[in-house]
Amino acid sequence: MAGEAGEVREDDRGQVPQRGDRMNLVSLPSEQIVIGCCLQGQILLDRMESLRPEHFAGEAHREAYTAILSSWSQGNPVDAISLDNLLQARNCTAADLTYWVQCFETGYSLAMLPSHVASIRDKAQRRALLAAADQIAAMAHDGGEISEHLASASALVGGLAESEIRKGPRPLAEVLLDHMPEMGERWTGRKDGLRTGFADLDTKLGGLRPGNLVLIAARPAMGKTALAMQIAARVAADGVVVAFSQEMADTELADRLLAAAGRIPLSTIVSGGLSSDEHERFSAALGRLKPLRLYIDDQPAQRITEIRAKVLKIRRRHPVALVVVDYLQLMSGDDSRKSGANRNAEIEHISRGLKALAKELACPVIALSQLNRELEKRPNKRPILSDLRDSGAIEQDADIVLMIYRDEIYSPDSPDKGTAEVLIRKHRQGRTGTVRLAWHGEFTSFGNCSQQDSRQPERTTCRRGFDD
Repeated sequence: MAGEAGEVREDDRGQVPQRGDRMNLVSLPSEQIVIGCCLQGQILLDRMESLRPEHFAGEAHREAYTAILSSWSQGNPVDAISLDNLLQARNCTAADLTYWVQCFETGYSLAMLPSHVASIRDKAQRRALLAAADQIAAMAHDGGEISEHLASASALVGGLAESEIRKGPRPLAEVLLDHMPEMGERWTGRKDGLRTGFADLDTKLGGLRPGNLVLIAARPAMGKTALAMQIAARVAADGVVVAFSQEMADTELADRLLAAAGRIPLSTIVSGGLSSDEHERFSAALGRLKPLRLYIDDQPAQRITEIRAKVLKIRRRHPVALVVVDYLQLMSGDDSRKSGANRNAEIEHISRGLKALAKELACPVIALSQLNRELEKRPNKRPILSDLRDSGAIEQDADIVLMIYRDEIYSPDSPDKGTAEVLIRKHRQGRTGTVRLAWHGEFTSFGNCSQQDSRQPERTTCRRGFDD
């Protein structure tokens, strides 16, 4: 559709919100000028990298900018005539050649291009914020669960910020220069990942690093919750840890932490009847555990959006050092209530969400995972990566995969009774291998094994994982 010379009509640009003062959230003249600058015969990719087609309010402008970017990607400049030909080939009829010539005539000042690009992006962000507000308002009138609505609202608003935080490519020299201070700290031993409290494991892994998704996987009763919570307790001595327990109540986890810290049988903690010596150890354990900055959330079947919202709420008050999720298969997918929801696809979505959360928070996320029972049909029951349940995406997304194996589960008289193997099956930044830990079944806890005695549990020297 053509416009008179020098006239810019709203219907030339497609559908634009009309309600109330929403027209103030559209910068059509800036859009026209930017398109006009693009038609000046120059390829301006370096000045347009932050601008995307969806930032344009006018349909014709979106279609035109998409076609321009496509042509530029092939090294071809675009003028009004070639743009009209490109759009006709795509069956885009929101504007005609007369209009594109008009845009060309407005794109007279490349010096002002950055300010018009910034204006378009600003208006687009404001429209997106308003659209999110409309969705949140609709949720408020819906009869669904308020906790789900709050989590969805938080994800909506958080997603807006994430969509605009986009780093451009950096020269390798700049990356290396920025990275050297951290490298120097690593070499001098001042910079390392979070310590797990298990010396041999820390040596193998170099600690748990920011942005890492760490998977602890095992068959039931192997001790994956015990290992994760001991690591959480160790880290919580120095920083804030948020643990999501979807299988055990928070009080059950407290019982286990007390048993491990006080070296008191878990059965005694649960049933009562402590001896005087155990009372002393209980009091000492309580004194060590109470100062820990460990937050426990035991709501079952949580979605990744809920977990993200809760962690971000805590992060507004304190930096978060570690997140623990026990366990991945008990989480709900965002679409799990829809009929026909595919569980493998849901697990893939959850796994990707946990990895994204680790990167967003710049802290490690430990996720626990079940293993397929098929492994128990093999003569060698030590788990491998293909034993992970529900989705190959779990293996793909994880930076570190730790698998726990205790031979005594299958052979009660095993010579390795009282020890556990932590199999490092994947380590994106290092080597795989095996670390042996002591297993104290009555305390439901792991401990360090001395190197010289690691294969003889009765002579193993052990320390509690969060004590040293």
